Amino acid sequence: MPTLAQMSRSRTPKARLTTPSNLATYPGVTFHHQAVAMNEEVAVCLSNPEKESVRSLRKAMRHLEGQFKLLELLGSLPQQTDQTDAVWVQLKKIRHASGMVRDLDAHLELIHEGHTVQTRLHKDSQDESIHRESKHLLKHLNKRRKREAMKLVHTLRTGQGELRLALENLEHALKPSHGRIVTAKKLAMLIQRWCRVNTTLPCRPRSVSRSKDSHTVDMKANTILEETRLHALRKAAKLCRYMNESLEIDFGTAKRKSIQFKAIQDAGGRWHDLLLLESIAVKRNGKHSELAKLYASRRDAALADYRLRIAALP
Repeated sequence: MPTLAQMSRSRTPKARLTTPSNLATYPGVTFHHQAVAMNEEVAVCLSNPEKESVRSLRKAMRHLEGQFKLLELLGSLPQQTDQTDAVWVQLKKIRHASGMVRDLDAHLELIHEGHTVQTRLHKDSQDESIHRESKHLLKHLNKRRKREAMKLVHTLRTGQGELRLALENLEHALKPSHGRIVTAKKLAMLIQRWCRVNTTLPCRPRSVSRSKDSHTVDMKANTILEETRLHALRKAAKLCRYMNESLEIDFGTAKRKSIQFKAIQDAGGRWHDLLLLESIAVKRNGKHSELAKLYASRRDAALADYRLRIAALP
C-alpha cells in the first residue's frame, strides 16, 4: 500500500471515499482514505483560507475524528497511545485555529442574514440604530477574520509535516487491522449505542432557592450548566453524524440517522453562533443596545428549535 505522502500528491476520487465496501466493512482502510483527504484539505486551505476551504478542512477533520471513534469502539486502536496522541495533538491545533475562522464566517453570515447592514432606514429610528451598530460590528469582525485566517495559515504551515508524519505512523500501527472485515450491521449497532448514551436531552434549569438574590445566582449558574450540556450534546451529535455517514449507502436507517443528526448539528450550531454573536454585541454596545436585544431574541428562537430537534430523538 502506498504511503500517505505518495497518495496526497493527487486527490482521491470521491467515489472511492464513498464505496460501501471500504466505509462499511474495512475501518482500517477507511482511516487511510480519510487521512489522505485530511492532508489534501490542509494543502488547499494553505493556498486559499477562504470560507469554503476552511469548511472543507473542518469537514475532513470531522470525518477523520469519526473514524477514530469507530476504531476505538471496535478496539482497533493500538495499545501504545504514542501514535494516537501525536495525531490528536496536531488535530487539536488545527481544530482551534480553524474554529476561530469558522465562527467569524458564521457571524458575518448572520449579520448579513438579517439585512441589517444594507438597508437604509429613517434617522433616529430603532432600526437605524441596529443598522448603524451592525455596520460597525461587520467592520470589526472582518478585520478579526483576516487576522485569524493568517493564524490558521501559520498553524497549518508549521504543523503540516508533523501531521502527515503522525498520520503515517498511526496508519502503520493500524496495518494489522487493514484486512479486518467488520459487518456494517455491527458498526451500525455500535454507533447507535454510543449515540444513545451521548445524546441525552439535558433537563431545563430549575432553582430551589428562596431568597431573591440566591434565586438569581442559581438561575445564572443553571443557565451556564445548561449551555455547557447543550454544547456538549451538539458536539456529540456532530460525531454521530460523521460516524453514521460511513454507513449511509448500506443502510437506509443509518442514512436517516445521519440526516437527523446533521439537522441537530445545524440547529445547535445556529444557536451557539447566535449566543456568541449576542455576547460580542453586548461587549461592544451594551446589553441594552438594540442589536444585542435583536440577537438575544434570535438566539432564544434558535434554542427553542434546537431543543425540539433533540427531543425528537428516539
